[in-house]
Amino acid sequence: MKLNGKNKKATDTEEIKDNVEETDESGTATGERKAEQLDNPLLDTIEKLSKENDDLKSKVNDYMSSWQRERADFDNFKKRSAAERQELYKIVAEETIAKFLDVVDNLERALEMGRKSDNMESLISGVEMVHKQMLDVMGSFGVTKIEAVGKEFDPNFHEAVQTEAKEDVPDGTIIEEYRKGYMGSARAIRPSMVKVSKKD
Repeated sequence: MKLNGKNKKATDTEEIKDNVEETDESGTATGERKAEQLDNPLLDTIEKLSKENDDLKSKVNDYMSSWQRERADFDNFKKRSAAERQELYKIVAEETIAKFLDVVDNLERALEMGRKSDNMESLISGVEMVHKQMLDVMGSFGVTKIEAVGKEFDPNFHEAVQTEAKEDVPDGTIIEEYRKGYMGSARAIRPSMVKVSKKD
């Protein structure tokens, strides 16, 4: 059947109208689905978690940077402390040696006098003076002699190298000193080497 021009135009118009309506309906449906997706609580949660994750990463990076800086500062502090301790040790050693220089001078004078004189008493007197001066210098550092003979043996201050049976002396009493011991401010620098009484 052959359509005239007027009828054909009307048919084309209806087809276009139908297509437009389908497009509108399809577009409206797609828009509604997009709106539903945007309003979906799960998507909101994902976005929130993603943001929190980014924030945590940023904080971790900040903490790591801070830790690295503190680690570097601590390493530098240890190096400075070690250098300061070494320098302090040198200063103390030099000051200690300086206090003994006068003792060395007097000992050299006593030896020189002994070479020039046949008087042994003069030499002994000079050596005794030096000995006293040496003890005075040691005392200035808080160093004192450890008492031994007649005292009860104490392993913290005495080193027993020999024992001997003594009926008239209490067991564990020091009866002879072979080498003098010296105390520092808090401990024995060198224990006395002694002989101790022991009952059979």
